[in-house]
This record gives sequence, C-alpha cells and structure tokens, in this order.
Amino acid sequence: MGKGILIIANLFPLLGAFYWNWQTYDIMLLYWIETGVIGLFAGLKIPVASWSFLHDLAQWTEKDLQNPLIQERKARSSLLGHHNRSWLQKNPKMVIISTITTSLVLGVCIGTLLMPFMAAMLILIQAVFLYQTSLSDAFSSPFPEVKTIISQLIPISGAIAMLCISYAFEYLTRFLVLQEYKTQGINRVLLAPLTRIVILQLTTFSCALLFWVFYREMLGLVILVLIKTFADLLFFQFLSYPIHQEPRSQTLTRASK
Repeated sequence: MGKGILIIANLFPLLGAFYWNWQTYDIMLLYWIETGVIGLFAGLKIPVASWSFLHDLAQWTEKDLQNPLIQERKARSSLLGHHNRSWLQKNPKMVIISTITTSLVLGVCIGTLLMPFMAAMLILIQAVFLYQTSLSDAFSSPFPEVKTIISQLIPISGAIAMLCISYAFEYLTRFLVLQEYKTQGINRVLLAPLTRIVILQLTTFSCALLFWVFYREMLGLVILVLIKTFADLLFFQFLSYPIHQEPRSQTLTRASK
C-alpha cells in the first residue's frame, strides 16, 4: 500500500499538466517544496531513532553486545557511539536528555544544510523556468518575497498535500509501526534524506532543463514525472530493511529484570 500511495503522489502532477495547465515551473516548484517535506520528516525521525538506540544501549548486557544483530545495529548508529553505556545505565534520565540534545544538534545540522540549498534552488528554478533571466542576474536580484512564493504554491496545493500524505504514511507505517528506526539506525535516518534530496533535485532539474531548451515541454513533463517516480521507488526499496528482532531469550531475560 505504501508503494501505491507513493506512485499516486508522484503521478499527480500529470493531472496538473494535462487538466490544469501546469507548466514546467509549477512542477519544479512542487519538487522544490518536496525538499522541505523530506527535511521535515527527517527531523521527526531523528528523536525516535536516537531515543530507541540510547534506551536499548542502556539496557544491553555484555552478553547482548556479542549478538551479531546488536553489533550491526550499533554500527548503523555509530553517530551516537560517543555515549557511554555504563554511564547511561547509572543515569537513566540521561537517555532522555541525550536524546533531546542529539535531536537538536542534528536538526540544526539538517536545517543549516537545507536552507541555503533550497534558497539557491528556488532562485535557479525561477531564473530558468519563470523569468528566463541569466544566472548572474538571478543571483544578484532580491530573494522572492514570501507572499509571492505562497501565491505560486496555492495552485499546486493539491499535489503538495498528496506528497505530505505519502511521507506521513511512510513515517507512521514503516518507520514507527514496523520499527524501521531500529533497522535503519541514526546514520541512515540522517544521511539518506540528504542524499535523496541532492540526487532528485539535480536529476529533475537537469531533465526539465533539457526538454525545456528543446521546446518539448509537455513530453518533457511526462518523462520528468516518470523519472522522478522511478527514482522515488528506488529510494523506497533502498530504505527497506528486513526487520531483525532480538533473540527471544534475551528479550525475556531483560523483561524479567
């Protein structure tokens, strides 16, 4: 079902192109706002993955640490490897404090990386597909007003809502219910969205620019949306891990303590 919602959300722009006369700029603006949506849900995943790992780290015994699955999980959360297990065991409240501080630091890092990237991409998209000005003129002109950006987002609000629903469904079902915060680890939770953003933005911009230059805008939009859909499906599969459970004997032993 998750793939179905993802495909519907990605193909929704074709309706806009055929029935609501969306132009290349509208589609690129949609993909631009998707960068912010990806960053938002990455920020929501960080505290969950951090708390899960730190909480379990404080519970693991020396025998648990010999388990290959637990060792693999520690490797996937090596960004949190500076936390001392015995220290967390002696100070249970520090699990919460460490989760909060880690989430704030990593959240600021994501925001610091995304904000200038999104600003540069917006200027680039507007220069090429909206105003058709040179890049030097585009980057030297004032940044677009927020009111102007909002007015441009309103016509594509339906597609934005579909994107939000798709990411929210993935977050609730796969990440929380299927506990992918354990199998992915904080490393992938942090790095995968950033990699996805860069690859998708550069790919979609290059494709859109190519077809726009050769005056095949409608054909280019169709191919662009299909390429974007295919890329998203690859990322969907790339992030899928088998759900490894801890051995039942260890789980029961810990529960009895």
